[in-house]
Amino acid sequence: MMHELTTCPVCGSIDLKKIGVEEKEGQIFANYQCLSCDAFCSSYDRFKKQTEKPIKKVAEKKSNDELETGTENDATTIYKKNIEGTFEVFSNFGDVISKGTGALLSKKGYFITNMHVVTKGEVIKTVSDDIYGIIGGKRYHFNADIICGDALNDIALLKVEDVEDLKPLELEEKSVVHGEKVFAIGNSKGEGLCILEGIVSDAKRKLNGREVIMISAPVTNGNSGGPVFNSKGKLIGIVQSSHKDTSAMNYVIPVSTILDFLNTAKEKQNIDVFDKK
Repeated sequence: MMHELTTCPVCGSIDLKKIGVEEKEGQIFANYQCLSCDAFCSSYDRFKKQTEKPIKKVAEKKSNDELETGTENDATTIYKKNIEGTFEVFSNFGDVISKGTGALLSKKGYFITNMHVVTKGEVIKTVSDDIYGIIGGKRYHFNADIICGDALNDIALLKVEDVEDLKPLELEEKSVVHGEKVFAIGNSKGEGLCILEGIVSDAKRKLNGREVIMISAPVTNGNSGGPVFNSKGKLIGIVQSSHKDTSAMNYVIPVSTILDFLNTAKEKQNIDVFDKK
């Protein structure tokens, strides 16, 4: 009997190239290389997982309003905890409306998204003077102003005024690792906020000379600028772009790059984003 794979266990792509077979435990197993993420994988690994005796775990009941710090949480818990810190963002350019997502950083109303969500043009960029959106959970409509931006790293800082009880997202200080579970909340296709699940396919991927995180969560148009969380519910970065040839290779601007951008804004423009503790 030949054991085979139909999808990559790392990134989920169906674009697999068979590179050989091996015999183990009296059975034949196929080996592959993924043409999407370049990972090497074997049907033997899946066979072992399926035949291992499962370990029973006692599920602990979680509060809808509290996220367990330091432990893994499911998508429902992470969504409920972070939905009010995630914004649907729209930029009106007259002939077209750009659709994206924003991640709230402080109770002062500062949030970030991608520069390409609030501007258009390749060389000379036009900034939208009509940026608006909806705060997740509350369904509260707002207008926002762009404060500053970094076109190279594709980050824009915006601010919403006169909104009470804002719930900013918590930033993760530790670096991500290959294979850890991630969750993206975003305004997919501009049709409203939803949550998507995946893994970190590459913790340090180089994209146009910059370091990004590659994830397998199937983000799409409208998720640009949206927050990506680890299983502790902490922000690890914001969505930037996708590989055009597959849905399983999507790129995230890490928190370290975001903090560098905010530190520059503070030093050069005296913009203090974060709340004083």
